[in-house]
Amino acid sequence: SQRQKTAKRFRYSKTETGRSDMKIFIPETEERASVFLSGEDARHLFAHRPQPGDEVFCGDGQKNNYKSKIEKITKDGIYILIEEKIPFSPPKAEITLYAALLKGDKNKFVIQKSTELGVSKIVFFESENCVMKLDKKKKNGKKERFEKIARQAAMQCGRDTLPEIGDFTD
Repeated sequence: SQRQKTAKRFRYSKTETGRSDMKIFIPETEERASVFLSGEDARHLFAHRPQPGDEVFCGDGQKNNYKSKIEKITKDGIYILIEEKIPFSPPKAEITLYAALLKGDKNKFVIQKSTELGVSKIVFFESENCVMKLDKKKKNGKKERFEKIARQAAMQCGRDTLPEIGDFTD
């Protein structure tokens, strides 16, 4: 039917370089290894309506990318077969962004856009005029949340490296 053809056509696409737009970060691994993805990583891939045999471009966020294919899809997650390890060179310039803590979801926006622009480290600080003040416990929770946002933004834009979220400074 027409609906099935449309759904199949928009399943996923490849960029001009031939890379799949399904980008995922995995721990460093070897060629011919099988990797199981569950949780948010699997949900990210499920959004692309993957099928066994589809290409997925993986990376460890530090020094390697992996050409891989979807091996099997289960209700618990996705099995990916790593076909080829592709080392990449680090960025030519390391950019660190220092940003004051903002209230609401504005920090999320700063992280997303700076990740898309290629910033390698993001450090948030509390200034004299900051409305948002955090204690140590909240700082740890915020840092974990910010790292998760940066990871999602890097997967979304197809970036090779993950930006580092620095410790909050005063």
